[in-house]
Order: sequence, then C-alpha cells, then structure tokens
Amino acid sequence: MFGRYNKIGLVLMWKIRYNPAILDFTGYTLGLYLGDISLWEAVDLSWGETTPGTINLAELSLLSVSELDSLQPDSFTLATLTFNTLAVGTSSLDISITASGDAYGNPLSLDVQSGNISPVPEPATFILIGFGLGGIGILRKKRAI
Repeated sequence: MFGRYNKIGLVLMWKIRYNPAILDFTGYTLGLYLGDISLWEAVDLSWGETTPGTINLAELSLLSVSELDSLQPDSFTLATLTFNTLAVGTSSLDISITASGDAYGNPLSLDVQSGNISPVPEPATFILIGFGLGGIGILRKKRAI
C-alpha cells in the first residue's frame, strides 16, 4: 500500500459520513501506526462527531521518518469506529481524506474505499432467557419419563 519511503507520517485527516437514522456513533480509537498518543508520539486532533452523520478524525505523528518506517507495516488500521444500531437497514460509510502527508511532510495520495454496513439487531434478552428456560423444562420432562 505504501512504499518504503512513503510512510504516512505528518498528518492524516479524514471525514466519515453515515446515516444517523440507522447508526448511532459512540466513539473511536486511533491505531498505533502513526505513534502512541499516550507516549506523545502522536497527537489526536479529531473533532469526533461534528454533526449527526459526520465524523471528523485527524492525527498528527511526531515520530521521525526512520521510526515510522520501522513501525508501519504495508497495511494497517488507522482507526476503529464504534456504532450502536438504531434501526434495521443499510447505511453507507463514505470516507474522504481531507488532508494527508508522508513522513517528510509531502502530500500523500491515498486510495480510499467507502462501503456499506447493515446492522443486525440482536435478539431481546427476554426472548433468549425464555428459550433457555423452555429448553430446561423440556429436558426435565424427558428425564421424568
């Protein structure tokens, strides 16, 4: 994905759009391949959800070119987003890069692939408990016979 001397480094800013009628954004976690934020190797400049359906993430790496070269594999996770399901349906996830630079501060062209997400609602807890109790009742009946 990125060549030996085109490591993501200086800055990466991206915007994610989704359908807020189907998904509820609950948070994000940035990956460690631009540096560890807790060790001041990178700075989280994200705004999070700026309007319903729009998330703005940004990270500034403070690592040197050689540190980024040894840290970054050819492919890696930049961020993990977490959503709750509000409704059944399909929501597009439109991802756009608003700014990016390599470890030298030069503009970096990235290929972005947007996609769709179809949340699957989990069965209600009471239904699961009901099935479990029903199964126990059937087993007891069989043993009693």
